[in-house]
Amino acid sequence: MERTHLILARQERHWTQEEAAQKLETNAPTLSRWERGITTPRPYNIRRICEVYHKTAAELDLQHSFASLSQEKIKDQVLFPLPPTLQRFQLDITTRLMALVIAHHTLTDLGLLQDRITNTVKEMDTTMDTDTTYQIDRREALTRLAALPLLAFGFDSHGIEKSYKAAELLPQIAAAVTACSYLSQGGHEDITLAIQTLSSYLAPLKTIIRESAEHRKDAAHLITQNLLLLSTLNIHQSGSQSAIPIAEQAVQYSKESDDPPLQLVALKRLAWIYSCNRQYTQASTQAVLSEHILKTTHKPVPTPIQWSTYGGIAKFQAQTGQKEQALTAIEAAHTCRTKTGPVYNDHNQSTAYLDEGLTYYHLGWYEKAFNTYTQAISLNTLTPTAKVSSERIRVELLNNMTLTSLKLPQKRKDKELSIRLWKAGIQGSKLLQSEQRFQEAIRAYDIMEALWGDDADIIELQEMTAHW
Repeated sequence: MERTHLILARQERHWTQEEAAQKLETNAPTLSRWERGITTPRPYNIRRICEVYHKTAAELDLQHSFASLSQEKIKDQVLFPLPPTLQRFQLDITTRLMALVIAHHTLTDLGLLQDRITNTVKEMDTTMDTDTTYQIDRREALTRLAALPLLAFGFDSHGIEKSYKAAELLPQIAAAVTACSYLSQGGHEDITLAIQTLSSYLAPLKTIIRESAEHRKDAAHLITQNLLLLSTLNIHQSGSQSAIPIAEQAVQYSKESDDPPLQLVALKRLAWIYSCNRQYTQASTQAVLSEHILKTTHKPVPTPIQWSTYGGIAKFQAQTGQKEQALTAIEAAHTCRTKTGPVYNDHNQSTAYLDEGLTYYHLGWYEKAFNTYTQAISLNTLTPTAKVSSERIRVELLNNMTLTSLKLPQKRKDKELSIRLWKAGIQGSKLLQSEQRFQEAIRAYDIMEALWGDDADIIELQEMTAHW
């Protein structure tokens, strides 16, 4: 029987069978037989297909073939059976992540290494979610992976810089940046650690771009990912003004990488930071550039990046009053909904709700905006009902729910609900020690004070507005 979803996954990327087969490390006739259901891919091939298409085996009509590799049977995923005394390492996340980096010489590109690290972390997260010690082990593993290039290629015991080859260093930095992307999803301590680690890799990457024609594009791709994370985290620690030049650098390096999908992510990030700094015209300009790239590039753009890009276009056009264009972009985003994407594209269902809610908010459709946010955050528990990509996004959703609740028509305003939302947002902002999130919460408090300034409940909240 024809595997329809496997065929659609290839067609979504506008690849011929020959192009897809090359990326899947097979040949076109074999891929054709897989798609037509004549033959079944081997477990290794299924893993590779999932990584390249950014989908699960179930989403590709391959779940039955992949049964032996289910999350409940991690032990079946090794190519060679381990002796009983070594089997405990199959559930050790540090060992598994380090093994991926060591084995990189068998891979064809750095993106595949990052995908494999991402898939391993996701798999372990699902399998070990009931293990109370796992989160500690996970954080330690990611920290070690982030530090690996510094230990391998940094300075020796005498403080002398070690020499390195670009081909050896780039895979380890790719792994480190991926680890930092996970660390950045956590709290203040992890964000600080990610900033310090990412900053350490800027100089060697710039050196490779300057001196190595062979590895320039790979280094440009990694430094763009690095700067995207740094700009995002910097806005939380220092504010939007200091983050702008970092995001502008990310856009410049994304051009050097010759990777339109990465450039689209960089343009959206820069537009967001401009918007945070109230430079709405500049944000809208980046949205226009994004739309132009989407329409003119001859290279395939993964569906998750199209989804994110259209959501950003809608939000930034709404800020400058371009109603029809914003609504058209929202409709386009709806047609691109999917589950997974490259590690550098920090976008999922929760951020999609955030983009859409902000679009309606800027158009003055406050009820529609608020209802959109409630699809991501439960009003009863104030906990996420859709998977959030980071703690930063969770708090941003709460802050925007608060602001929107205060803009609802008078008959729908609910002081108690607004206060409850605001408390959750300000507490989250302080735990993150995020300047951006804190200022969002303070802006909401100012509106509450204007609406109910003489109310004892509002006056009581004033002590919570103190900076940490």
